[in-house]
Amino acid sequence: MYRLYKLFIWLSLAFWAWILLDLFTHPVAAGPNEGGNPFRWMSALAGSATVVTALFIMRRVSGNPVGPLLLAWGVGSAGWSIRSEWVDPGWGAAALGIFILYFLCISCPAVVLMCFYFPDGKAYPPRLERWIPVIARLLAIAGIFGYSTAGDPGNIANPFVVPVLAKIGIPIFLFGFLIGMSAALVSLVLRYRVGDVRQRLQLKWLAWLLGVAILLAAIDFDRLFGARFGGQAIIFSFLFWQSFPALGIGIALLRHNLWGIEIIIRRTLVYSLLTGLLGLVYFGGVALMQGLLTADGRRLTDGEGAVGGQPPAVVIVVTTLAIAALFNPLRRRIQDFIDRRFYRQKYNSEQALAQFATAARSQADLDHLINALTEVTQNTLQPQQVNLWLKSMGRPKEAR
Repeated sequence: MYRLYKLFIWLSLAFWAWILLDLFTHPVAAGPNEGGNPFRWMSALAGSATVVTALFIMRRVSGNPVGPLLLAWGVGSAGWSIRSEWVDPGWGAAALGIFILYFLCISCPAVVLMCFYFPDGKAYPPRLERWIPVIARLLAIAGIFGYSTAGDPGNIANPFVVPVLAKIGIPIFLFGFLIGMSAALVSLVLRYRVGDVRQRLQLKWLAWLLGVAILLAAIDFDRLFGARFGGQAIIFSFLFWQSFPALGIGIALLRHNLWGIEIIIRRTLVYSLLTGLLGLVYFGGVALMQGLLTADGRRLTDGEGAVGGQPPAVVIVVTTLAIAALFNPLRRRIQDFIDRRFYRQKYNSEQALAQFATAARSQADLDHLINALTEVTQNTLQPQQVNLWLKSMGRPKEAR
């Protein structure tokens, strides 16, 4: 088993090296995606950064399967830089066929399995460990179904298309992938509920970046169907989806101080709500003032004030000044609400200290006391670093 693991690592690294070699020897060729040549270079950059992060994890956290699984995802992401213009169509079909098979049957299942093993390398719940090989095989089979109906990547015909599966191959792959990812997310939620402080911070980093990726995907799909820059938007979204596992997992496993995620999440919530409320104030103010101007008998020329037209200049100036006046008071109120709703430990420091005093009186184990003191310090003060120094009292001499 260990030899197969080593063989997989070396074959994946060799495939990644060949992908980069093909990119640098054919830098201006078209790629298999609608983004064309720029997308090839961005995919190579995102995938290579993921591979390097995975190698750091494999070196620093040896024995954790998250590193090899992240490596598989990085190689698959870099594979989107393979060109679709080949002098020999046979070699082109073979190269693109290997890439699509690797991406659907290895890279996509690897993302699901990473969620089961993240962050400590052990599946949770523990009884799920024996089912991981079964889940991996089912996801690989679903990838084969998707591969058999993948169509023609770029300008190269897919020689492995099975016409009988044309209507069910892709749905089977998507259904299997969504079921596997849903189960993995449930595992992460359960792990968060029983995890210690550090594990919860690691999961928060991954969850925050996943939320950003989902938000970008939702915005980009809207642009894809409604705006003229939809193609560029969906490319940016896809590149972020290529990169966010490496960002979240790399920070969580390689960075010792993880408290920064609390500040990032807090500011994300504050400024997201602030932006939405100020947007409502702006559009509501524009509509209200247009209605008042129209009701007041003032004449709006050149289509100003009409539905879908340009608002008058006075309306824009007044609403902009109102937003500027509301910015700081509204931000302080939103920040206070979020702190009281989600970060109540800042307001419960006396209660936390009282609980620690009770535990100190009833607990005689020094290690438990040290862990309790460290945890209450982190939860109430959230310092950058916690160091505990114990004065050595010396052992009494044994009586003879």
